[in-house]
Amino acid sequence: MGEIHRPGNLKAGLELPFLTKKIKMNAGKFEQGELIEYDYSTEKGNKCTTVDNLFGVATDTFDVKDNEYITVYLMGIFNKNEIKKEKSLEWKDIEKAARPLNIFFK
Repeated sequence: MGEIHRPGNLKAGLELPFLTKKIKMNAGKFEQGELIEYDYSTEKGNKCTTVDNLFGVATDTFDVKDNEYITVYLMGIFNKNEIKKEKSLEWKDIEKAARPLNIFFK
């Protein structure tokens, strides 16, 4: 697994703690700040394509094979400009889905 840590401005505030968790992923490249979804039936994460499955935010840049793990933020306050999302996802829908998860954007 390749993990690249780059300092940046992903975190936008310290009013909430940044809770993390390692999750098993489908193969692929995931960028720091990318929205991650989780499928409980397969117990695997992937790039978020629907806000209904929003799970967290990638902590770093990862290049993983199938069934390898990455670390995701499960809660925190993030800089909206540093978030990577699918073009089909709208911010109003992301923010609505993220709020119950204690994920916020500035």
